[in-house]
Amino acid sequence: MILKNEKGLKDGDTIEIIIVNDSPKTAVALSGTSLIRKNWHVYTNEKNFGIHRSRINGLSVAKGEYIIFLDQDDILTENAVSELIKAAKEEPDAAVIVANALLTQKDFASEWYRTDYHKALIGDYKTYRTVGVQIISPGQCLIKKDKIPDFWRKNPLKRNGADDYFLWILLLQAGERFKYIDEVLYTHSYTGENATEIACHNSPYILQRLIELLIDGVETAVIFAVCARTGLSVATILERAKRLERARG
Repeated sequence: MILKNEKGLKDGDTIEIIIVNDSPKTAVALSGTSLIRKNWHVYTNEKNFGIHRSRINGLSVAKGEYIIFLDQDDILTENAVSELIKAAKEEPDAAVIVANALLTQKDFASEWYRTDYHKALIGDYKTYRTVGVQIISPGQCLIKKDKIPDFWRKNPLKRNGADDYFLWILLLQAGERFKYIDEVLYTHSYTGENATEIACHNSPYILQRLIELLIDGVETAVIFAVCARTGLSVATILERAKRLERARG
């Protein structure tokens, strides 16, 4: 998948591959063609950190202008990277280039964005605050690296399932623009264990973590992210934050 995308690059564009090993007790080594390539790297976490911290660690050593966060079960079409780069060159001010995606479930597969109405919500801040996330995975996105907020880099979620939602909320709150390209370039593979599917089970943790960040001065946007994720009201969230702050002394 990656080699075919690399071959399809144009106009002097290059690609860097950073594999983040989040299981330090398991050795991960490059082999075959990738072994002799200077643009392929393995970064091994000092311990099991989870998805968000692993993405931050990979981001910290990345040299390129843009980044795609991929999980081990993600699939890109052979022309995905070249098409995403093409769109980024056409819209250099866009912080995120979003492609359509194929969502596979246990018994069927369908395109993620099927209507013009849904496509129009991809970069709509209000929808992210009141309804929820509109991007199925960062794997379908090309993200401008210098647009990724320091707040997202410095406050990793310890459990998996919402770091991408956290990132989109922060970007949209800052007024950054998302550009959509109407082509399926990414497949979200069903495994029964995807972070997207299990995120709902982490809601109590996500709420607790974001409340802690709220106490530490997180921007108002995250309150709305918690509301959308948990279904709780702003008043309830603020009351819990106050109780936690009092308990801390």
